[in-house]
This record gives sequence, C-alpha cells and structure tokens, in this order.
Amino acid sequence: MANNIAEIFSLQGLVVAVIATTEKTITLHANSPRQTAECTKCGLRSHRIHQYHARTVNHGQLNDKIILVKLLFRRFLCKKCCKPFTEQLPGIGRHLSTEHCLHHQLQDVATMSIKGVAKKHGKAWGSVASLLDDIHYEINWGKQGKQISLGLDEHSLRKRRQMVTTITNLTKGKRNLLTILPNDKQSTIVQFLKQCPTKRIVEVCI
Repeated sequence: MANNIAEIFSLQGLVVAVIATTEKTITLHANSPRQTAECTKCGLRSHRIHQYHARTVNHGQLNDKIILVKLLFRRFLCKKCCKPFTEQLPGIGRHLSTEHCLHHQLQDVATMSIKGVAKKHGKAWGSVASLLDDIHYEINWGKQGKQISLGLDEHSLRKRRQMVTTITNLTKGKRNLLTILPNDKQSTIVQFLKQCPTKRIVEVCI
C-alpha cells in the first residue's frame, strides 16, 4: 500500500509511511526502504547508521493544496573512509523542491511570471528565479511536431538586474518549455534561432 501511494504521488523509490492533511497542505512522511546506502566518496555500501535528520521539500500541488514531503535522511558511517555520509534519495536534489516539483515549476514559467509561479507553488520569488540560472535543456526537435510555433518570453530577475528568455513550443498538443536562454540579447536569440529546424518553424511569437 505504501509503495502504491508513493507511485501515485510520483515518489518512486521511496516509502510513504504517513499522510497528514490540513486546509492548505498535504504532508507525506517518506523515507528510503533500503537498509544500506552507498558511500558518496568510495562507493562502498554501509549499513552502520551514524545519525538521522529530517528535511521538508515542496512536491507540487493537488486540488489547490501544496504537497510537502517530509523526508527522514540517514547519515551512514563508511568503514573504508571512516567518515559519515548522507544517503542519496531518488528524485531529491539540493533544491528545496523535488525534481518532480521543479519540472512543473519550470513548465509554469513558460506561461506565467516568476511571481505567479512562486505564489502558485508556495515558493519564494528568489527560489523560482534561481532555477533559471541552473537549467538548460537540450531540445529533442523530433518530438516537437512537424510544424512548430515558438514562443519567446522575457523574465526579469530584478534583484540581480538580469533578464532571461524562455523558449516555448506553443503548438497545440505539443506545448512545453523547450529551453531557457541566459539573457535577452538579440545576438543570443539570433544564434538560437539559427540552430532551429527553420523549415519546421511556422511562426515565432514574441
């Protein structure tokens, strides 16, 4: 049952032990089902637990409720390195959101302002803006359709005096965020467009 719940909430590889709900949130208490973990330095598996620590991350939304995942991380002690290390959990990176949630935030950036995305996902403006610094997609043009409508939208990172440009496939049934350009300079946009399959681009909306 716990595994089924994890799959429903796209938390494959984890076990959901408890679900707590309030008017605004759904909190899933999850942990790894494995008894051992691989040392991040030497690769040796260890079963000796050094300590525990909890961490809560954003996992998206369901029916206007913010989904939070409260994770129980274990720090193991490596026999070879003689140093503690924290286990790596699937879908959980260095951000305060799961990879599943980050994907949806980036998709929303294609059609909403950073402020709007932050409000929708219950995140700080700076947290959403920081995603745009780290993400660059390699575009698989083969999955974008035979006729493609591109959308270019500028986003202001005002606190850093920086502009970035999101590129979106606006084609009906294929709508998705393609990539994020590091700035709004004309030369950067022109260089990107030169790399596009021009025979399949039917329009560019700015």
